[in-house]
Amino acid sequence: MHMKIKHLMITGCLFTAFTLQSCIKEKDLYQAPPTTYSELNLKLDGDYLFTELPMARSTKPTVIDESKTIVGIALSMTSKDGANPTSKPYAYGIFQLDKAKNPENLKIRVIDGYTYRISCSMIANAKDSILMEANSFAAPFDLERNGKIKGECLNKFLTTEQADGVKFLYNIENPKIQTSNGEQNNCGRPFIERYHGLIDKLNVTDGMENPITLYRRFFGVKFKQTGLESGQLRIQLDDAPSIYLDASEDIHKTVETGLRMVSMKNLTANIPTGPNQHLTENIKVAVYWKKNPGEDEKQIINSTITFKRNYIHSIALTNIDHIGTPGNIGIEIEEGEMGEDPEQDIPWQRNF
Repeated sequence: MHMKIKHLMITGCLFTAFTLQSCIKEKDLYQAPPTTYSELNLKLDGDYLFTELPMARSTKPTVIDESKTIVGIALSMTSKDGANPTSKPYAYGIFQLDKAKNPENLKIRVIDGYTYRISCSMIANAKDSILMEANSFAAPFDLERNGKIKGECLNKFLTTEQADGVKFLYNIENPKIQTSNGEQNNCGRPFIERYHGLIDKLNVTDGMENPITLYRRFFGVKFKQTGLESGQLRIQLDDAPSIYLDASEDIHKTVETGLRMVSMKNLTANIPTGPNQHLTENIKVAVYWKKNPGEDEKQIINSTITFKRNYIHSIALTNIDHIGTPGNIGIEIEEGEMGEDPEQDIPWQRNF
């Protein structure tokens, strides 16, 4: 009897061992396939490389110092599987333009089975304007949503998951910047020459070159007046920094502001390519007059103007010598192809 029980116990153990071994083998058969990678090759292209009309004809273009100009690139990944896949950060890189122009520096291994969104932003001569510490830059090149961690310019890609936490260029599509003097930190339309390009839903083919086109995402504007007898005009374009025009001792002399390059708020909108098609933004423009220092200013204009990407807009404040009477403000396009833009008339406000 004892021998029979012992035999049954041995048989049971052998059966259990065999079953476990079978389960392990079966589990091995259903392991996830190994992660495979492809090489993503990027190449910068676009407005900064070529003379694009009409901006370049209308004024002397900014000289871009490639060692001072900063490029930020953010890669997000979305799984090709599932009904409602979500996007997550994958990698980022902060480069000097002279380094980013070399396609060898813009190669990165990406995980197969995902589509990728590549967002690239460039600020001309950023080292002269963006707040920086050592070789690290504040917004839009910071690495946290709250902007506390500045992004170091290493001229290479880094994965977002690092030993000290997840880092990513979360603000790369935010028009706001953080400047060294702090004067434009809260401005949604800073005076900055911003370029931006986007590739969305990219299926990466190993080793294939993918041009990313950087478009100018700004327009130029200057104001002029003739006839202001006293005081100062303050001009406000939405939430851009204020622009000022002073009176002249000679009321027949035209006074004009310097040319300002104004960042557009939408950095990712598609650029129209058809004839006579332009990316535009309708912007509230207000003008205030202060007759004497210490006095309250009066609003004399409150209107909306359509500004075109990549165009210079020269806006004359006419009939300024008769503030308070009906008059017009004309928009004059300076040169070449921009002359096709129709002149706009904006009535003075009459309530003083």
